[in-house]
Amino acid sequence: MGLRTGTDRFYSILAVAGNSESTTERWAPAVGFGARIPVGRHGVNIDLLHYKLNEGEAWTDELHMLSKLRLTFGARLHDQVSVFAGVTGNVVVSRLNDGSHLGFSGRSVYARKEGDTWIRIWPGFVAGVTF
Repeated sequence: MGLRTGTDRFYSILAVAGNSESTTERWAPAVGFGARIPVGRHGVNIDLLHYKLNEGEAWTDELHMLSKLRLTFGARLHDQVSVFAGVTGNVVVSRLNDGSHLGFSGRSVYARKEGDTWIRIWPGFVAGVTF
């Protein structure tokens, strides 16, 4: 769930994500920004979000982050309601685990451990409704 504020063409994002189906406590606050390119009543959005991942405890002090670059197409259904869908590029940088449980069942285009830090990159998709 997120709050997007700013102008119609440039905005900032505050969000929080969680997973109620996980057996481990998992949540993440996020910040980001983005831009919208109008296409008639619709638009193409590009945003960058950065999440502080917390797993297994209320707050994780260890390095455990997820960044997402999203490219979406939004269709305005009404003046205050739109739907959107698109693709994401995802990067996890963590000293806690390899992040394989966060994406497409561990499928990634890049996965490497450098010292005590894991880096994992994978594609994804996003869809939603904005009010």
